[in-house]
Amino acid sequence: MVAETMFKLNPSEVVRLETARPSPIKGAVSGDSSTLAVLRRHKWSIVWMGGVFVLAAALLILVLPVRYTATTQILIQPADLRVVDKAVIDSSPFNDTANSQVESQARVLVSEDVLGRVVDSQKLTADAEFNGSGSGLLSGSLGLLMTAFASPSDPGYASDLRVATLDSLRQKVKVKRLPQTFVVDLSVATDDRNKSAHLANAIANAYLDEQAAAQTTTARRASDSLSKRLDLLAANVRAAEEKVEQFKRQNHIVASTGQLVTESEATELNNQLVLSRARSAAAKARYEQTRDLLRTGIDAGNLPEAVQSQTVTALREQYAAAARREAMLAGSLGPQHPNLIQARDDLARAKSLVADEIGRLAKASQSDYERAVADETSLANSLDGLKGKILETGDASVHLRELERDAEAKRNVFEALSVRSRELAEQEGIDTSNVRVISVATAPRNRSFPPPSILTLAAALILGLLAGSGRALFTERMRARTGSEGSEGAAAAMA
Repeated sequence: MVAETMFKLNPSEVVRLETARPSPIKGAVSGDSSTLAVLRRHKWSIVWMGGVFVLAAALLILVLPVRYTATTQILIQPADLRVVDKAVIDSSPFNDTANSQVESQARVLVSEDVLGRVVDSQKLTADAEFNGSGSGLLSGSLGLLMTAFASPSDPGYASDLRVATLDSLRQKVKVKRLPQTFVVDLSVATDDRNKSAHLANAIANAYLDEQAAAQTTTARRASDSLSKRLDLLAANVRAAEEKVEQFKRQNHIVASTGQLVTESEATELNNQLVLSRARSAAAKARYEQTRDLLRTGIDAGNLPEAVQSQTVTALREQYAAAARREAMLAGSLGPQHPNLIQARDDLARAKSLVADEIGRLAKASQSDYERAVADETSLANSLDGLKGKILETGDASVHLRELERDAEAKRNVFEALSVRSRELAEQEGIDTSNVRVISVATAPRNRSFPPPSILTLAAALILGLLAGSGRALFTERMRARTGSEGSEGAAAAMA
């Protein structure tokens, strides 16, 4: 029936119906003038939406807790101070390991040991902002949970309260390392500007104290470990030295000034033997010279050095004087003259005295030569005997030196570790960490959260107006779409 009705319509009527159909969204978003028209029609709803946002922002400003953030900067050098070396600071280049070390120290800043020091020193368990008894929603809820499950009389109440305070403090602390530097920013946000600065500086000081305590603990632990090891090393050194002495007693080896007595005696006897042979040679030369002099007579030139003595020299002078007197008288007197005879007797007596003295010297030089030869023989025999003993103790000496080397090595290790243990004991009281605060936290002038009220309200107003405008445009679009669909349905119904 509907189809038949449509076919019965005139073409002019169909064109009229198509022209009368309203265009969807026309006048809503087709251009800027249409959009402005829509906004003008919904201006009061847009203003109302902006007012709602401003009111909500004002309520949030009144409800949200105020935070003041104070920041302190800490320079953490990866290389510790070289207190016991000549250079104070290690000049070696830094690498990725150094960056990792600084990152690790940044984590130490918010560790339980550091923050626990601050909680105890600043008595934060009694602070309402940290112990969960504050008036804020989050802190009030935490306080209710604590009082619901524990009471101050419970043994674990203090521990739980400290843990809760520590967690609250950790949430208010932020640590950030500046890029490409070893500087760490430590920020603390609380509801009081002075408290924020005070806690930031307290955490920095607690970190420095914790670093010094950690180094002291490490040095003490290493020193205690070395001390325990030194007791065992001392026992090993004592046992090694006892083995050396026991081996010496068993093999009758006596040492003096680091050398075996037999070897020292052999060296000394060898030196004495060399000197004795030299004396024997000198005594033999004197004996042969005096013997040749006796054989040739005293008229054969000067006396050799071997028989030069004051007595021989004086007797020789007397002999020379008697010879001159005899020669002088022989030239002026007859052979039978008494004075000449007396002079000849004096000459013979002087010659006899010189010969007797030389003979005595010859016997003395012979005795000296024989005694030197005897001493030389005795020293040679003694040296041969010591050589035999040295050869007999050769194998024992090799084993003895091996035992002595082992004892010396253990003694050197013991002495080196003993010195190192004393150095570590002295380093317990020395802070070698190369960390310093380069910027002390001060009380901030402005709050960090929430933002300033004027900016917040202005942003809320802008957002509200934008939201209202969007709502108006969306409403007009939906209304236009609904109208278009209704027109189409009417046309279909008429058809």
